[in-house]
Amino acid sequence: MSETISILAVDDTATVRRLVEINLSRQGFTVATAETGAGALKDANSLRPDIILLDLNLPDMHGFEVLEALKKNPVTKNIPVLIATGDASANTVKEALVRGATDYIIKPFNFKVIANKAKSLFEKQKTQN
Repeated sequence: MSETISILAVDDTATVRRLVEINLSRQGFTVATAETGAGALKDANSLRPDIILLDLNLPDMHGFEVLEALKKNPVTKNIPVLIATGDASANTVKEALVRGATDYIIKPFNFKVIANKAKSLFEKQKTQN
């Protein structure tokens, strides 16, 4: 990667956050993590990551609430959001995309798939700006 891509990984499970951080850092990404929706909104606003990897099941609010808040905030509205969750139902996938998610990844996920999607989204964002 010529440019370092920053990712904010939001998940309530410490093990998942750590695995994302380790695996994506090894692939050249800069990774920050948050375990709550409130933390995700605060970090997204201050860090302005290139990509947000968002779980739907958070302890303080549903991931869709976080997604909607991100999309309403002028600072974060254009950041691509990859939903990464265990819910594989077609209705949830559809709802995520309708609410503004860029893509949807079902757990357990492959870190190379996440890396490839993140790189692709980053390049797409660069050409649009």
